[in-house]
Amino acid sequence: FPDSEPIEHKFAKNHAARGETSWQLLFQPHLVDLSLLPKDRETTLDDDGVWGEDPRAATAVEGEAMLKLFLQNAVPKIQKMIEEFAK
Repeated sequence: FPDSEPIEHKFAKNHAARGETSWQLLFQPHLVDLSLLPKDRETTLDDDGVWGEDPRAATAVEGEAMLKLFLQNAVPKIQKMIEEFAK
């Protein structure tokens, strides 16, 4: 299954936007510098490499919620795949 499938009905797919930035704030916050984003306009994929909701709304708390939902939905699927391929 695609890596975003376990959370796609609760969290929107994105690139370097709110969702992925929330992951990063949870796992490696020292790599996030939101001050580098443009102050006078919305972020764009072409200009900033951001596709989706504004990353300035990201939080580590949201990243943790995404991680919990991902694990809740992915672990049973992974366990089933392991069982099927271990036969």
